[in-house]
Parts: sequence; structure tokens; C-alpha cells
Amino acid sequence: MDLSTIEPQKRGEQLIQRVNELRLKLKETNPDKLASLTGIPFIHQDSQGIFDFQFLERPLRLNFPNLELFQRGSDDSPNPLIQALVFYYFSTADGKPLSHRWISFSELPNGMFYNQAFQGYTGVTLARFYQNDFSHFSSCAKRLGGKSDSFGDTAFRFQLLPRLMLLVASWQGDDDFPSSFKILFDASVSHYMPTDGCAIAGSMLTGMLLKK
Repeated sequence: MDLSTIEPQKRGEQLIQRVNELRLKLKETNPDKLASLTGIPFIHQDSQGIFDFQFLERPLRLNFPNLELFQRGSDDSPNPLIQALVFYYFSTADGKPLSHRWISFSELPNGMFYNQAFQGYTGVTLARFYQNDFSHFSSCAKRLGGKSDSFGDTAFRFQLLPRLMLLVASWQGDDDFPSSFKILFDASVSHYMPTDGCAIAGSMLTGMLLKK
């Protein structure tokens, strides 16, 4: 999926349509089973209830059985990208633990075909923006909730959802080679997110880092 070729408005419409499709399927699933598979506690409230969790550091609530997603303490719904990732996560999760091993987008199912496009709107974009200013990158990553990691020269891991972990790794350039950036995924990611969802996650995380 080359997100860079899709107009933002059209992409938003497509994502909301997909969210609505996933919502209908999830309504048939037992919420306690969903809680076990996703690692997100379900809080019972009579015949209804809520899933209370964070996306990065943003507190969210998903009610049940209507499955409406809100920012905690507000009636506002998150943007279509976040909604899509949350519903992909709930629809795909099978309970597999994190592997704590990083893989590239090309190692995902069918990821090789879209890897060049993915690297273009993630790693290449980050390298163009930060260049060799890793102090700036580090401060932006920390403000977004990133945790320092030993991978590469400078790297930060981001927990988007309880079992959805991404890493932004960077390598400093020299006279012969420019600096480079790459977004990696925990090797368990296919148990929680389809490949197109991983493309959305990487694109969204890149956009957030550019704004910080």
C-alpha cells in the first residue's frame, strides 16, 4: 500500500469505511475474549462495558457493544488513522506475546512488494528532515513517548498499543554516506496488525515525529 499516492480525504473515507466493516464483525465477539487476545482490560458495566487503554500516550475508550471509540473524558473521536489501527488491532489480535526481535517492513507478509514505497514515506522522509541532527530527533522522540533503545546509532521504541511495538532506528552519516532512518516492527506484529495496517502505523508515526 503506497499511502503517498492516496489523497488525504479519500484515504480518510476509505479508512472509515473499513472501520465500520470491522466494527460489525467485532460486535459478534465476546468482550472478555477480546480483552485476553488484545491485552486490553474490559471493564464490565451491567450488560455493557468499556475497553480502557492508551494509544501511544493518548488515553482512549472503546465502548461495548456499540464499539464507538472516544478520547477518554471527551466525546471526540480520534482521527481515521488511529481509529483504523485500533480496529485492525482488535480484529487481528490472537494473544501472541511480543517477541522482542525487530524485523523490517519487507519481512511482513507481502511487505517486500511495498517496501520501497514504505521506506520512501517513512525512513527517507525522516532522514531528509533530521539529517545528522540526532539531538533534535531524540528530543522529538522523547516528547512523543519514545523509549531509548540500543539498536543502531540512535533509536527509540514506541508502544502504540499494548502489543504493538515499533522502533525508529537511525544511523549517522559521514563524508561518503548520508544519515539513514528506518522503522522496524516487533516480529510478532502480524499477530496484531495486517501489513496495510503496519503501513498506516509507520506513516502515522513518521508524521508525528515531523510535527514534534
